Amino acid sequence: MDDTRHLADHLGPASWAGPLLLATSFFVFTFIAGALAEVGLLPFMALVTVTLLVIFVLFLQHPSYIVPSLIVTVPLEIWKAFFPFWRVEARPDLPPTSLLDLSRLVLLAALVAYGCSAMLRGRLGIVRHTVVRRAALLLALFTFSTLFGPTHMRGIIETGRLAVHMILLIAMCQLLTSTRRIELALQGFVGCVLGLSCITLIQFLTNNAAQISSLAVYRPSATVFDPNILARYLAIGIVLCTVLLTTSAMTRGVLLLTALLASLGLLLTLSRSGWLLVPLGLAVAWWWSSGRARRRLGLMSIVVLIGMLAVAVSLSMVSSRLGTLGQGISALGSRLALIDTGVRIFRDHLLLGAGLGSFQAVALAQYPGYLPFGGTYVTLSHTAFITIAAELGLAGLTLTTLLLVALARSCKASMVSHSPAHRAYATSAFVALAMIVGSAQTEGRLFEDPMLWIFIALLVSVERVVRATPGELMNVDERNRHQELHT
Repeated sequence: MDDTRHLADHLGPASWAGPLLLATSFFVFTFIAGALAEVGLLPFMALVTVTLLVIFVLFLQHPSYIVPSLIVTVPLEIWKAFFPFWRVEARPDLPPTSLLDLSRLVLLAALVAYGCSAMLRGRLGIVRHTVVRRAALLLALFTFSTLFGPTHMRGIIETGRLAVHMILLIAMCQLLTSTRRIELALQGFVGCVLGLSCITLIQFLTNNAAQISSLAVYRPSATVFDPNILARYLAIGIVLCTVLLTTSAMTRGVLLLTALLASLGLLLTLSRSGWLLVPLGLAVAWWWSSGRARRRLGLMSIVVLIGMLAVAVSLSMVSSRLGTLGQGISALGSRLALIDTGVRIFRDHLLLGAGLGSFQAVALAQYPGYLPFGGTYVTLSHTAFITIAAELGLAGLTLTTLLLVALARSCKASMVSHSPAHRAYATSAFVALAMIVGSAQTEGRLFEDPMLWIFIALLVSVERVVRATPGELMNVDERNRHQELHT
């Protein structure tokens, strides 16, 4: 009998204590930091400095918690409002926010801790994988487009961001070397979604009176600035919990609670794109599953969708918003004009595009008549593939397609595992990537979203664990599980 068969199940259900404590700590820390930011800069910065030192030491001693910490802190965008310096205007409908936030500080601490540990152990290297190589080609195209594009500063920012995400991808692949570490990362995301769901419900309940007395409809956004981005996180959480419920590798109580609260929170965001992500994600997950897991997933998907539909119909504000989906493509509103503008830029700059980060500048300078309201309202593209086509041309579309194909092949390679847990983890990561790509076609934020690269690292890591030799896989898993479950 294969030694790797049902390895995760032999080790027993993964404990939720560490990931839930980690997620709770970061949410509580965010609340305390927000209160101190109102008091003054000195106590706020003192708290941040001490906490980062503690996190750095924790990462040095327990590197298994680096990835869960990064996952939990990414949605804590509210930290950008806490720092009073380095502020820029990201969106015209929001006040200026800082370039600093908790996730970037934690990422810095994580990379320094990982680099120091890797150099001391002599294990600093680059993961050899098709996905990493194709991402590197995309980075090369970003660099070339920045050098010869019309908007150098914006191109430099986007290229630097992608370079950091490439480093993040490589570091995470080096860290996620066992089944238990992959479980910790997925549990960290579930814990994060659970926290976001609770905050969403609290915001809705505390603002209910104001909502009733006002004509404006309140849309909770938890710790992010855009309710649609919050909906993306909640939708991914719902589908991931549903997929993970098909295996016994994790205790199901937390998964069921998270799926329930996230479903309620998602409906309250009033995000149509977020609602559509759930059936999309469930369909992709069902397609990649097989056998008993597919039957379970199909049944649970029907229960989830019927339950959400029943709640949506019972809430008037949700049902009225749901009715707008019947408008079809016209429901996109001003995005249609933005798509048309992007297509025109693409046709005029077919091969290499107009330049990285140049959509807004080129659209205002050469195509103002095609923009919504003549360029006086929305001037940024909200469709990721249209942005890539307009700014990077056929070269950008080709490299993006090659990267997505490599991800699909990586998922397919992991599905040969004898372990139901490994197959569920690979499916979870790939479905999350599919949902991020789908959501980016209405809200933007594809390559600039750290969560995209986190789930890419998870998918590649699952494949690497599956491809490992039986003896190596058993030794690595048992050693890491023994060390990490007793920390």
